Amino acid sequence: MAVVCDGAGSAKRSEKGSEFVAKRAIPNIFKPIIEKRGWKKANTLPSEADWKLIAKEGFEKVTEALLTIATQQKVVAKELACTAILVISTPKGILAAHIGDGRAAYCNDKNEWKALIKPFKGEEANQTVFVTSGWEKDPITYFESHVIEDNILAYTLMSDGCEATAFHCSYIDPKTKMWSDPNEPSVSFYNNVSKQIAEDLKQGKKVEEINKDWTLFLEKGLQGFRDEQDDKTMIFAIAVDK
Repeated sequence: MAVVCDGAGSAKRSEKGSEFVAKRAIPNIFKPIIEKRGWKKANTLPSEADWKLIAKEGFEKVTEALLTIATQQKVVAKELACTAILVISTPKGILAAHIGDGRAAYCNDKNEWKALIKPFKGEEANQTVFVTSGWEKDPITYFESHVIEDNILAYTLMSDGCEATAFHCSYIDPKTKMWSDPNEPSVSFYNNVSKQIAEDLKQGKKVEEINKDWTLFLEKGLQGFRDEQDDKTMIFAIAVDK
């Protein structure tokens, strides 16, 4: 299970909301769901319809938990506003669900990098929906989930501060001058990252060392990351032959 949350820039305590959702709410709510269904033991995945229902109910409980924390701390709920992306890796494939923006992608055994989610963007710049924004009143618009049955070699999920470097997400048609978001992972970016991390692991580099290098990479490793002022969080998971 991997989770990325990104606090709303305008919310006073959004870092607290993000930490609670990522480290406590989602793990505590979804781990029993996974264990109860027995997907790993049975080597199977739920249907798209079943997972959508299960994931939606799980995220509703996450919202309730965050609202409870707001009440206990005597703060307005929107001060804890954050987005949330959940990815669950299984032997048969991947389960994903999210509220808000950010990106996620996966690589299959054909070395094809594909987007895993479509970020929700509002009409204005940097506008999205948050866990505390009443998304459950219109889940068709604000909630997304997917089941990917494939042989997964790697996957990634990130806050929107990383997307301009790791994704192709802005395109202007030279003829029509119309803007669009291709939502395509940057294959060259991920191939280079995959190669470097796999090599580090094969050479015996400890995960703790790689994580330190990863932090520096997101801060200063590329010009796009150095120029980006928004928070940058990215999880990268890769299968490596031992």
